[in-house]
Amino acid sequence: MEQKLTAQIASAYFGCPMLVTHRNIEGNPVIGRVKAEFIQDLEESPNGYPYQLILRRLDKITDEDVMAIFDFISCKNGVKIKSKRMSVSDGYSIQYLYTDSKGNIENGIGSAAAYTLPLSSWDYLRSVGYDCGYGSIPSLIQVGIAIDSTTLNDKV
Repeated sequence: MEQKLTAQIASAYFGCPMLVTHRNIEGNPVIGRVKAEFIQDLEESPNGYPYQLILRRLDKITDEDVMAIFDFISCKNGVKIKSKRMSVSDGYSIQYLYTDSKGNIENGIGSAAAYTLPLSSWDYLRSVGYDCGYGSIPSLIQVGIAIDSTTLNDKV
């Protein structure tokens, strides 16, 4: 079931790229960034606009972004992380395992809905354009609120 982008969801992804319209006069997609004027459009239109976020699936996470997530975990738990491993198996949950400097092993599965990772880590991932879902929606790409950035040319 396709859902529409709302002002609340757009606000959580402020600054991320979005598809404003599938085709302009020249036949090219029009891409902008989530900003105040688009959010205001969404607030004023109960039927919504055809805007879609352009996001990356979590299983496409870069090494740099994995390192940032472990920095958030380290700050939240007050530990120095010695070794770490992270994977994304279902497209929207992060499985992590790390050993701290005292040899303690910690692991878990983090999803934006469960907030088992620090909230700041999900905010960071949203700000750099990952599909972290919203509220009870585990994947915005899955429900049509967003387009997978790696398949953007196939969809427009």
